[in-house]
Amino acid sequence: MNFEKWLVQVGKSEKTAKNYSQAIGKSISKWAQEAGLIDVSLVFLNSATQFRELIDAIKNLETFKESNSKGNGMYSAALVQFYQYLSDVGSNELEED
Repeated sequence: MNFEKWLVQVGKSEKTAKNYSQAIGKSISKWAQEAGLIDVSLVFLNSATQFRELIDAIKNLETFKESNSKGNGMYSAALVQFYQYLSDVGSNELEED
């Protein structure tokens, strides 16, 4: 299940789900790549542990801080939800094995 569908499943509106999904897949991934934190889009991560190691570095990027402030915390919320998604999907995959 992709991030956007998961967000809707856990109760987010379709608009919020789309905004968070685009924030992770486009904006935040771009900023992290430009800063040399990652080589590929965040959407290709499948480990909550791996993502958790990136969160503080992403939050410290000046572009992230500015955009998050203008967006009333939307980018921070997207990071939290993406971490929850990776945790949830990862635990579901373990249960299926």
